[in-house]
Amino acid sequence: MVGKNLFLKQGGMRRSSERNIQHGKGQDGRGSRFLMSLVFCLAFLIGGEAYGQGPVLHWTFDEASGDALDTGSGEPANGVLLPDAERTDNTPGGYSKHALDLTAPGLESWVNGGDADKVDTLAQFTMTTWLYLEGLNSEQGGSGNVRLLAKQSSGNFDGFSWNLNNPLDGDRATDNFRLGMFLGGDEAFAFGQSTESMGADGQWTFAAVTYDPEGDEDNMLFYFGDESLGVEQLGDPLTVYAGQLNSTTGIATVNVGFTDAAPGNDFSADGFQDDVRIYDRVLDLAELEEVRLANLAAAGLLGDFNDDGVLNALDIDALTTEVIAGTNDVSYDVNDDQRVDQLDRGVWVSDLKNTYVGDANLDGVF
Repeated sequence: MVGKNLFLKQGGMRRSSERNIQHGKGQDGRGSRFLMSLVFCLAFLIGGEAYGQGPVLHWTFDEASGDALDTGSGEPANGVLLPDAERTDNTPGGYSKHALDLTAPGLESWVNGGDADKVDTLAQFTMTTWLYLEGLNSEQGGSGNVRLLAKQSSGNFDGFSWNLNNPLDGDRATDNFRLGMFLGGDEAFAFGQSTESMGADGQWTFAAVTYDPEGDEDNMLFYFGDESLGVEQLGDPLTVYAGQLNSTTGIATVNVGFTDAAPGNDFSADGFQDDVRIYDRVLDLAELEEVRLANLAAAGLLGDFNDDGVLNALDIDALTTEVIAGTNDVSYDVNDDQRVDQLDRGVWVSDLKNTYVGDANLDGVF
């Protein structure tokens, strides 16, 4: 409440304070400077939880070789590429350095992220990835139910498995499939499949799924986009009752192209994946669009100082720190005036994030 009282709504006292600073008015600017400094300090102290977080797991696959480093929060869950999994320079928009190449058939073409405790008991989540299909895995001896991302144990199937499933109409093809999410939660095993089909035939397609067990209905949504098409909802919202994720009763690793629920099968895509993310919250459509744009050269995502694809608390905190430090690091100069000051922070909040000073959780509502 204190933070909200001092984060003054744009257009009122904040704008007057900025004008006083610019013109040296109001006790030689000292009162205004004190107020702005207090605001910056409070913004810094409020920290990430008030504004929202980046991904808890994030594999970019941009490394030239070796493991896929996890740049998400918490204990790193680096992804080990098995011998037949490689990297490709075919990436969404040609922007990022590399993507994951899973085209090799067989049981040695997947990524093993280990038993990552940080995604065992997610109360809610968002998962995103880019997908490019060259063919059907089933046509090279594997399973048609490709695992885009899974951490699911055998037996009672605790955890999650994000799959490619049969379409509503016609045969499964690279341009005709549905997204499915299978959940082993603390209340039940349940699943949902998108009510519309999509494709990724020889092109990069963005896919996402969100789940909120606290929602009484319409608590699972699927999304899609591509290199030129913005993110859209894929079909209707679904009502899925599984409760909070529970992947603690069995040993399961978090993987791309594999599941511990059926370890003797090839579940990798005949194609490429890139920029795999797990968030411990539900991202809205605008945030998902930011994630999509983060992998495209045209985006640039001005104001995303830590390159996690989302404008959030980590970015505004970083900018606030630079403003207080007074170093004028031009990489934080979002209004392009060759200075890093309170005006950059105002542009970040009102123009880039499209919200108000005082919106403590960055949901666009004051």
